[in-house]
Amino acid sequence: MPDFHRLDFSVNLYTEHDWGRQTLSIGAYNTTNNFFPFYIDVIRDSETNTFSYQAISIVLVFPFVSLSIRF
Repeated sequence: MPDFHRLDFSVNLYTEHDWGRQTLSIGAYNTTNNFFPFYIDVIRDSETNTFSYQAISIVLVFPFVSLSIRF
C-alpha cells in the first residue's frame, strides 16, 4: 500500500448559556483533496501468476457539522 496523507480542518464555536454550554463544530476531512484508499483490491493475473493491487477511493473532501449540548 502506498504512503498517503490527508489534512483535516475544523472550527469549534462555543456558546455559554444559563442552562449549559453549546458547541458547534464545522469542518472538512481530507481538505487537500487527495485520493486515499478506502480498501485495497488484490488482483491475480492467471497467465503470469503474479499479483497486483488496486486502491479503491470513494470520498474526496467530506464536510461535517456537529452540535453538542452540555447541561
